[in-house]
Amino acid sequence: MIEFEWYIKRAKIDLNLFFKVENINSDEDLIEYCKLKNLSIPKSKYFPDPEPEPVEQAKQLEVIKPKTTRRKRVKKEAQQPKEAESKDSKPPQKTRRRATRKKTSK
Repeated sequence: MIEFEWYIKRAKIDLNLFFKVENINSDEDLIEYCKLKNLSIPKSKYFPDPEPEPVEQAKQLEVIKPKTTRRKRVKKEAQQPKEAESKDSKPPQKTRRRATRKKTSK
């Protein structure tokens, strides 16, 4: 079995990048990773112990604010008919047909 510390030093691995790539967020995750890769369990802790949340923060999380709804915007009706009238007053455009090129006789 290979020691974890030796493995990290030998490969010159940046621990922060290693933990990010392997998605390791705690010492328990690191132990699981070492078991899967057949490495010895690390001797030192690489992550700080999780601190319990203060009571004040826990109470703040429990308070739920009521959801507010937004008013729907009302479009002015006066503007819409004017735009429609201006579009209707224009004659429809006629599609232009390309004239075929005739072969020139020499």
